Parts: sequence; C-alpha cells; structure tokens
Amino acid sequence: MSSHAIHHALLRPCVLHILRAAGYHSTKPSVLDALTDIAGRYMHLLATSTANHAAADPSELGISIADVRLAMQDCAAIVPEKVWEDQVFDGEEDVRGVEV
Repeated sequence: MSSHAIHHALLRPCVLHILRAAGYHSTKPSVLDALTDIAGRYMHLLATSTANHAAADPSELGISIADVRLAMQDCAAIVPEKVWEDQVFDGEEDVRGVEV
C-alpha cells in the first residue's frame, strides 16, 4: 500500500464526519473518494503555502501563526484584510478574517 493510499484511507473518515455534520447521511463511495481527494489536495496546498511563507521570513526559525494566516488567505480560507488606509478611512478595524 502506497503512502498516498494510506493518507487517503486516514482522511476518509474525517470527510465522512464532516458530511454527517453538514446533514448528509449517505453518499456514494465515489463521491466520498472525490471529496476526500479534494480535502487532501487542499490540506497539501495549505501546508505548502505555509512552508513557503515561513521560508520567505528569515527572522523566524520556524513556522509562525502569521505564516499560517497568510497561507489561509492565499488558499481563500479567510478573507484578506483591507489595507491600513482603507481601515483608517472607514473608521473601523477590519476583522472579517477572524470573526466568527
């Protein structure tokens, strides 16, 4: 069994739980495999982007929370901040990326 197949098998129950939490109580195995593959690719993209941001910052020895946040912005997991001038003009801080 290849490492890709092992990782896919380990991620599959997680995707199944996410689907159940979203209200889906049955699905075809092919749909579950496709969603698992998409989730795995997304996690790989997020990890790669985080590593790239960490490598671009020579002041930090490891990965910081800022690197993770920038990677999440790159992968569209959170909305990017407005530029500082727009926040000052609007008179309020942009918290769209961290609000619940």
